[in-house]
Amino acid sequence: MKSFFADSKWFIFAALNLSFCAVLLAGAAAGGGSLAKLPYVVLLFALCTSPIPFIERPNGPFAMLGVTLGIYFVTLGLSDAVSMFAPPTSPDRESLLSAGEMVILVGISMLILGFHLAASLAKPKAQEGAPKDWPRSTLLVAGLLLWSAGCAAELYRSLVVVSDNSNAATLAGFANLGIWLTSVLILVQVYAAPLGVIILAYWWVVTGRRSGTVLVVLVVLCQFVVGWVVDTKSVALGAPFIILLTRFFVLGRVPLRWVMLAVVGVALVFPVLTTKRAIMGEEHLTRMQALPRTAEILWRAIEQRDAYRNVNRYGDATSTFLERITVKSSVEIFAEYIGKTHPYRMGSTLEPLLYVFVPRVLWSDKPTDSAPQSFNREFHISANPDTYISPTHMGEMYWNFGYPGIIIGMALLGALLGYVNVRFDPSARTSITRVLVIMVTIYELIAHGEGSIGNEYVVWVRTVLLIGIFHLIFARPVARQIVERDAKTGTGVEEHDSAPLALFPNLLR
Repeated sequence: MKSFFADSKWFIFAALNLSFCAVLLAGAAAGGGSLAKLPYVVLLFALCTSPIPFIERPNGPFAMLGVTLGIYFVTLGLSDAVSMFAPPTSPDRESLLSAGEMVILVGISMLILGFHLAASLAKPKAQEGAPKDWPRSTLLVAGLLLWSAGCAAELYRSLVVVSDNSNAATLAGFANLGIWLTSVLILVQVYAAPLGVIILAYWWVVTGRRSGTVLVVLVVLCQFVVGWVVDTKSVALGAPFIILLTRFFVLGRVPLRWVMLAVVGVALVFPVLTTKRAIMGEEHLTRMQALPRTAEILWRAIEQRDAYRNVNRYGDATSTFLERITVKSSVEIFAEYIGKTHPYRMGSTLEPLLYVFVPRVLWSDKPTDSAPQSFNREFHISANPDTYISPTHMGEMYWNFGYPGIIIGMALLGALLGYVNVRFDPSARTSITRVLVIMVTIYELIAHGEGSIGNEYVVWVRTVLLIGIFHLIFARPVARQIVERDAKTGTGVEEHDSAPLALFPNLLR
């Protein structure tokens, strides 16, 4: 039976890839599209679906690999796949694969190899003694406090401390605030809100209360309002995906209706957010100046969401959600020019990793991570030199060391993901600590993979350390486990009594 199940997973993998090829060919034929990108899209899809034959439990040891590759396909290949359904806007290329596509395929292959190697060598975390988890009342209070503090810090920074996104305004605002208050503000802004959303999502899942559903919907709406005010799309739109991914890792089931609702909602709202930014740029409004005119700007953004299209991808043009999350062009720029007309950086953009644990209060002149701005200035992508352009982690590896950077760097990333997934496997024992480590790793290293390595890895290391401190403070042994599992899939959630385990039980009772 086990052999048949293993064979059937390989059959599912093959059938899925063949079906995908058939859809691409049929769509290109019907829409008059070009098949020039077919080899790249098909190979990328095959790599990104390769975990299917190895999955035993949806939220088990290969869950992080599946989620990671799903994100990579969306950000590096989905736009190319969709473009095949319409007539091409540029001449077909002569080669089967571009230089950037080769870099991407090699990088993802090395990540998969590193993950498999680490997952086979890593040992699951020891399960001695009674399971530990946070009391449910602590989950709710801590989640609300962290999320509220993060939102308040985001609003204060964007409306009071920093008037606009220029380097001069940022430096002036933080200088006026002082080094200590600046450190506290950045600490709360960067770490609190995402952790709070994950904790609240976990509380919602393990309690199963309708009030929890109402709460997470309110969190999504409030997070959108905060993101609108501070003009940051990741703040406005990140909450629903964090919540649904947390639910998946706890239950091992994909809430398809919730996912579809989130994707449709984000796709509709995203052009409005980008139009709002274009309107503010056109009228030279700061975030504080735009605040009293929120209703007017919102109505204009809805009416004119298509008026600012096709100006420049990195200028004041609006974009669809699919266009915005596609980061393939950054990798292609590096693959095309680095080592030819532009030099390798030889690790200079990775410098922030050397002083990851040195706080700015102890080193006021600590260098800041400028890789996104350096990328923009070196390749003249945006007219504004202060604009942050996503280099992507994969592109930055190539920027520094070329193919050796891709091969070694992506293999190490895959090994890190494999180790974390096995050691903190949420399907083996569910706890908020395990889910936090899994979620923060995906959130910082994969979902934020369009950013710079120095910034995201520093945040990841510090956040995991903070989670360990939270575990020591809040985790308590639970008296027993009531495991509710689906009879067919074996997925579900572990329910714990909130009462702590008695260290010295009364045997005479």
